[in-house]
Amino acid sequence: MQLQLTPADLIGMVKRRFFWCLIPFLILMIIGLFVIKSLPAVYQSTARLIVEDQQISNQFVQSAVTSDAYQRIEAVIARTTARDSLLLLADELNLFREPGQTITQRYRKIDRAVRISVSRIASTRRRNDPSAIIVTISFRSKNPAEAQRVTNRLLSAFLERNIAVRNEIVETTALFLQDEEAKIRRSLDRTLTSIARIKQESPNVLPENGELYRRSLERASAELLRIDNSIESTQQELRILQMQRPIILRADATGFSGDDELRVKRRQLDALQRQYQDNYPDVIALKAEVLALEKDIDPESFRRRAQEELRALQTQINDAERGSSEFDILVERRDRLRADLRDVPAGASTSTLSEVQYETQLATLESRLDILNSQREAAAAQIADFEARLTTLPAVESRLYPLLQEQQQLEADLIRLRSDRSEAELSASIEGQSMGERLTTLEQPTRPDTPVSPNKPQLAILVFGVAGLVALIIGLVPEILFAKVRSRDHLQTLLQNIKVVEVPRFIGAQSRTPQRLLFASLTSVSIVLSMALSFMAYQTFL
Repeated sequence: MQLQLTPADLIGMVKRRFFWCLIPFLILMIIGLFVIKSLPAVYQSTARLIVEDQQISNQFVQSAVTSDAYQRIEAVIARTTARDSLLLLADELNLFREPGQTITQRYRKIDRAVRISVSRIASTRRRNDPSAIIVTISFRSKNPAEAQRVTNRLLSAFLERNIAVRNEIVETTALFLQDEEAKIRRSLDRTLTSIARIKQESPNVLPENGELYRRSLERASAELLRIDNSIESTQQELRILQMQRPIILRADATGFSGDDELRVKRRQLDALQRQYQDNYPDVIALKAEVLALEKDIDPESFRRRAQEELRALQTQINDAERGSSEFDILVERRDRLRADLRDVPAGASTSTLSEVQYETQLATLESRLDILNSQREAAAAQIADFEARLTTLPAVESRLYPLLQEQQQLEADLIRLRSDRSEAELSASIEGQSMGERLTTLEQPTRPDTPVSPNKPQLAILVFGVAGLVALIIGLVPEILFAKVRSRDHLQTLLQNIKVVEVPRFIGAQSRTPQRLLFASLTSVSIVLSMALSFMAYQTFL
């Protein structure tokens, strides 16, 4: 049977079930307020910190702690609220010690009581201004003094761990840079050792002397060309002299004096010495001609000049490198001059003047040719040596170049690491003096005077809603589930095509008495329950 309820039916339903709803509602409200009143008060002590920037400008000192402050604070919070840290804190402050509870249960209790959060507060002045970082530390306890004491300990532990984290970062950075510097030093030592070994294996073939070798080869080649030209010219003069020998032997009739020849040669020697040094080939050759003439014409002058030449040769021998071609040539000239000095005649020569001139010129040309040949051999040896060095140079350079590049890179890295390590040490000094980024306490933990839990108004509203819903269910659901015919309209709906007439019901005085007694009893009970509810509300929210 399905009946449609009208507003009049609903009003009648409420009238009939009024006390069925009111009395359960009052009872549930009294029970709910009693439960709220019985809940223990929980107090919370709170401390707030703010992250301050480094006291010294980053333009002067760059901090080694470059990580984001928000993430670093999150890491400190994770360390502070770790299981072992909270259990140590509970043991230290004797918290949540209850017989029979496990370590996990104790940890869960202190974990629920401890609250540490970090938040950013954006700047309201400018969009690009950095936001402030606020850290909130709180602890909840039934004892307000305990809440303050534990919050103070949490604050100290948080600050200590923050300092420890920053010092750890700085020390780790310094140790890392120190280890990297030691590695680079070892690599640089190995590279320098390899470079020194290669240079020791090829001391005369070094890449840095390549340009010097090329210029020396050019000079030696030019000197060899000059010597070849001088040899060719001397050989030509020697051939001409040999061809003129018959003519020279008959030159007695010409009347040309040997003294005149000697004076001419001396003047030529003086002029040549003013232009060139004593080791110049033409000077050496002309000096030999003068000595040869003096030996035959003026023995005294020969002895004096020969002694001077011997002293000069001895000085050049002392300055020359022993074993070189130049040293051998100087020694040979000295020995030959000593032999000539021992064989100098006591008086004038018996040879004719033409013969003396011929022999002198012949000896001079042969001596000059010998000197030039010796110089050519020395120049050719130098050219061969420089060519061999330049030929070997690319191979040595290919071995040295990568090592030199590596040396430059390692030295640059070493300089950079030294600079970074100095900055890290300076940053560590700043951290030690508490002049770096730091946490400043904005609010110290105080003893709370009002509980934060339970929230009695909210709980009372919740109890009111639940009690009202339950009361409506108790009072009205039976009326809806077990519907009855309570009006003429309901009966007219059921009895179709039949006219239903409503006849009033007359109730006598005797019939009204039980209803009145029931109404009075329910009203009294409702009044008593309302008074009890008011008293309980007063006790709960007092």
